[in-house]
Amino acid sequence: MLRLIEDLLDVERMAVGKLTLHYEEHDVSEIIKQAVEQLQGAASAKGITLEAEPQDVCGYVVCDRSRVRQVLSNLIGNAIKFTPARGRICVSCQRAGAEGKEVQVSISDTGEGIAPEKLKTIFERFSQINNQDRRGIGLGLYIARMMVEEHPGRIWVESKLGEGSTFHFTLPLRSSPARAAEAE
Repeated sequence: MLRLIEDLLDVERMAVGKLTLHYEEHDVSEIIKQAVEQLQGAASAKGITLEAEPQDVCGYVVCDRSRVRQVLSNLIGNAIKFTPARGRICVSCQRAGAEGKEVQVSISDTGEGIAPEKLKTIFERFSQINNQDRRGIGLGLYIARMMVEEHPGRIWVESKLGEGSTFHFTLPLRSSPARAAEAE
């Protein structure tokens, strides 16, 4: 219930332009590791394997750590909801974009997948794959999109019915003056 209230408040803050982000430099690998650890119990309770691939190449981004964790929590949480027992969810990260100046995080699952006609609206407010499904109210992906775009990044999904989905998002790599000095 508390999570639902927080989501509704975040949607309202975004609508009126009052969402405040606190940017600091963070290791993307650590953010992923913590998000996976946080949701490991929920995945195990459903008999789902949840793992993070080695993240050595991701790097550091300037971001609001709690908001990026919220994005990961929403995406991994959805994967858990829509993946059957004995399924698998994998969180990975790689450099992407022109000259490798972005970090791309991907969450792949062996869930039920999403119909092609639903892919265009999946990131809209109150959008749900199945209107009869009551496993959420359709705000998680909308909030994830808004948070990623605020950083500024991109978010998208690739999916095949019966085979699963992969949600991707990017964050721009940024190096603080301290990191640049260390590299030299």
